[in-house]
Amino acid sequence: MRLSKETFERAMRQIQDEQVRLDMWYDKLEECLGGIDKIIERTSIDHMINMLEMICKDSFHFISLYIFDADWGNVPCCFKDEFGEKLPFKTIDDLYNLLDNLRPWELEFCCGDTQEQI
Repeated sequence: MRLSKETFERAMRQIQDEQVRLDMWYDKLEECLGGIDKIIERTSIDHMINMLEMICKDSFHFISLYIFDADWGNVPCCFKDEFGEKLPFKTIDDLYNLLDNLRPWELEFCCGDTQEQI
């Protein structure tokens, strides 16, 4: 990974702030207009996430998993390594360490009641 931990955390916080801002805007817009799927598609945070995943060489989309599946660490999720040891996935720091130190092909994703092989 090329980004420093501080730069990565700052980027993640900016994405989170933008998601909160857009979600509030979407809620207000939906109250007025009803269905807003096309608007969401064109204004979502996906492009920011995709760019960060590309910069971090996150081909397994751990950043997306953290944001959407783990809901920014609010849903209990973890990864298990090849020895069955749980690796934390609660904070942006946990995400950074996962991206920076591990070989993803040896991990199993556990979120709530689901498990899937990465």
